[in-house]
Amino acid sequence: MSQPDRSDIREPEKVQLNLTSILVAIDSTSAARPLVKSAIHLAFRTKANLRAIYIEESEWFEASRFSFTQQVSSYTGELLPFTEKDLSDESKAVGALHKRLLSGYSKQLQVRWNYEIKRGPVDRELLKAASISDLVHIGRVRISGRRTARIGRNARYLAGQCNVPLCIWNEPTPEWPTQLIGLCTTPKESVQVVNWTLGLAATLGRTPRLFWSEELMEKSERDRFAEEVHKWFPEIEDQVFVNSEMYGSIDTDLLSHYPGPLLIARRKMLGAGVDEAEMKRKKPLFERLANSLILLS
Repeated sequence: MSQPDRSDIREPEKVQLNLTSILVAIDSTSAARPLVKSAIHLAFRTKANLRAIYIEESEWFEASRFSFTQQVSSYTGELLPFTEKDLSDESKAVGALHKRLLSGYSKQLQVRWNYEIKRGPVDRELLKAASISDLVHIGRVRISGRRTARIGRNARYLAGQCNVPLCIWNEPTPEWPTQLIGLCTTPKESVQVVNWTLGLAATLGRTPRLFWSEELMEKSERDRFAEEVHKWFPEIEDQVFVNSEMYGSIDTDLLSHYPGPLLIARRKMLGAGVDEAEMKRKKPLFERLANSLILLS
């Protein structure tokens, strides 16, 4: 069976994440606070620059130029004018709120940041901004009256198209989960997952766990890979290594035993990037999970 190259696994003194640029994609003022504050906290711990981006959907501005276009008030239900000026004024107001939010939190921790408002197709602008970042931080869509937040169109698009690590945040508070679980497949494919799980845990002072898939990795192979990781990280306790013989599937037994962890996995393991027809037939696992996620290529 294939074995990982030891040179691919980071040495203990290099375990902390080396991030220089974190992109936080803000698309909802109501959900912006925990998203922005968690990104600022990570930027502080990694000494990374924080780039915040808010994208004006160009199609809305194009629609506003038609004289018959109107909008419906969410409070009264009445029809209101829908003009380019209205959209520009709203965008400026949202931008001012975002800047106050970024300035207030960043100043406390002395984190370097910048904020941009772009106009264009949201998915393309996000992908362009993501391409020059080390990590993309994006939230879920929270709908009033619903207990759970769903993964929005933009996060789904990035999960399938973006080669940069993607963090999909689903915490009502800015606090990072106390446990981080890396979902391993085969030794060769799991080196990046191991490095991110242990590196992020060391950076944030959290508890790491590595979950070995019984279906994708035989016990003897899991044991050899665990031994390999132990050579680099002798301080790691045996409890770090969890296997599915003990806890079954990811979305049932494992997560009930470890409530509320952040999951770190390669995109394909959680079904990100499957074609539209398959997604319509059945939601991929990354959309069914309520956890915050970091998806790796």
